[in-house]
Amino acid sequence: MLYVDTSFLICCAEWRVDLVSELANVSTQQVSFPSGVRAELDKLSVGGTARAGYAKLALKFLDNMEELPSEGKVDDWFVRNATPADAVATMDVELRKLLRQKQVPVLIIRQQKYVKLHEGKN
Repeated sequence: MLYVDTSFLICCAEWRVDLVSELANVSTQQVSFPSGVRAELDKLSVGGTARAGYAKLALKFLDNMEELPSEGKVDDWFVRNATPADAVATMDVELRKLLRQKQVPVLIIRQQKYVKLHEGKN
């Protein structure tokens, strides 16, 4: 399973990354997200700021993904549920550290346009 995080979706919207194509280039896994991601994006989409606009666009990305039930903090959900057979797409440095400790592959956006497997220390 390939999970996407709020930070990753916001960056895709802000940087105009072709989410579907880029994820297809790096993984054949089904793309899904915990329900907490939708809740976070709903909160961020309120108001007239640029970030709210990116959150609204990111919410549209979710229409073509499987939503999984979740409770509590989203980052904790990823750490609890992701396995080395899965992958998590996130731009959150702290979450990347926690996932890499569990040997979960992490996908990030490079050069504000490409999705790549993160091989750094965090």
